[in-house]
Amino acid sequence: MLDLSMGEIGVIAAIALVVLGPDKLPQVAKTAGSLMGKAQRFVSQVKNDIDKEVELSELKKIQEDAKKMASDLQSSLKNTTDSIEKQVSDVRDSVTSAGQEVKSTMDNASKELKDQWMESTAPKAELSMENIVDGTAKTETASTSVAAGQGKNAAWENLDKSVDTSMLDTI
Repeated sequence: MLDLSMGEIGVIAAIALVVLGPDKLPQVAKTAGSLMGKAQRFVSQVKNDIDKEVELSELKKIQEDAKKMASDLQSSLKNTTDSIEKQVSDVRDSVTSAGQEVKSTMDNASKELKDQWMESTAPKAELSMENIVDGTAKTETASTSVAAGQGKNAAWENLDKSVDTSMLDTI
């Protein structure tokens, strides 16, 4: 702290001995020593506090850097997750639309096959409907059923449940 040489300290001690006298000199020296000790402890405590503050500021900076890196990583993961979810959604939508197209195509093909089968196996207008249902004799023809307003399917309702399906096997 103070840059005093031994000669300077000796001169100060001699002056203090003359000024204070031999009675009070030991008490003043003791008080001066205790004040010097307190000053040294205070200075070392301030040094320690400053060192702790420096360490704390470094730790805070490291903590802030870690938080920033974690935030960047979280943002990157969220962007990646959003991108993957969008791709999955696009694939799901394309698969759904492809499935709907296939279903529509299958429904149309099924309807066409059913219509072709119905046309090829439908009872002819000139055929008689005798002995078709439960062995009872009916003289009504398909043309009269249609003319009576029962529609195209009226003749089908009167047919026996066993229908020749040999043409379906060839399709």
